[in-house]
Amino acid sequence: MLQTPLRAALLALMFLIPSWAAEAQVQYRLATKVPEGQKPRVTIVAQESLEQVELVVKRSDGKAHRFKRKNVLRGAEIEVPLPQSTGSFAYSATLTFKTVTGQVGEANFEFEAAVAPALEIKLRRDRSSLDQKQIVLTANAPVKLGEIEVFGEGGAILASESVELGGVAPGGDLVLGWSGADASIERIAVKIHDQLGFWQTLELVPFTVNIPHKEVNFDSGKASFGASEAQKLEETYALLSEQLAKHGSDLEIRLYIAGYTDTVGAAQSNIALSTARARAIASWFRKRGITIPIFYQGFGESVLLVKTADNVDEPRNRRALYILGNQQPPSSDQLPRKDWKPLR
Repeated sequence: MLQTPLRAALLALMFLIPSWAAEAQVQYRLATKVPEGQKPRVTIVAQESLEQVELVVKRSDGKAHRFKRKNVLRGAEIEVPLPQSTGSFAYSATLTFKTVTGQVGEANFEFEAAVAPALEIKLRRDRSSLDQKQIVLTANAPVKLGEIEVFGEGGAILASESVELGGVAPGGDLVLGWSGADASIERIAVKIHDQLGFWQTLELVPFTVNIPHKEVNFDSGKASFGASEAQKLEETYALLSEQLAKHGSDLEIRLYIAGYTDTVGAAQSNIALSTARARAIASWFRKRGITIPIFYQGFGESVLLVKTADNVDEPRNRRALYILGNQQPPSSDQLPRKDWKPLR
């Protein structure tokens, strides 16, 4: 089982959309979609040495920007940033030039430029669940598309889905789900695209931790225990609190309590007894202050730590497992069933 804390790595990846126009002596290209903090720009490329080059750009709100440079060498590239705040504007531009040999030229062109607010996405841990195969996020800007990939053991792709999100307002729930057979998840990669084509990614790494503890000695045939045994749970509570502080900021964490018995008594009765004892431990943690969801399950004598014959009093088989994680523990030799019951 993984013991890596879930981490959310937000990676902002931006791209530019270039446009080209060619003249014999001068080329230009446009960067018309940029993230907040950058400016749209026109890049002038001198194919020949120029005596001078001039660019006049007029914006749809009436503002104008003029750039002029003399003595431009062949092969030079000149970036002309356009002052613009967040939003979209239409532009008309005139590019004029004169080469050192006296040739003159002019290019007129129009374009739209947009400065996009930095896309921020946040995980809604209260609505995200690996068991329910659903990740829910929010974004600070209109988005267009969501992509999710779920990876299992050895990097195998368990699911790959794309979801259109164009109808979701900023701050609304971006729901990304997946289907397929239940399997152990090692990593989830999410990518959210905004309306301008920029994106943010989020990576989730599930974890499962077995909490070490001293076994509680219950009253014979019962699900009750004395005050001296509660001290053992106090020690475990401290360990649980440490793990929750370490992992508790990402996907919702749950505590799973599994109970087991020895072979004394009827098998069916031992299932009921181990279930009641697991519930008793879960209830103690709830009363002590553990607020995360707690689930419990009893396996009776079906999973013996020490193999014995029937009706053998073996203390090592009277045990429990405390499992902390953000996904349901996968089935295993120690956890052959998934009949987890929520503590109400």
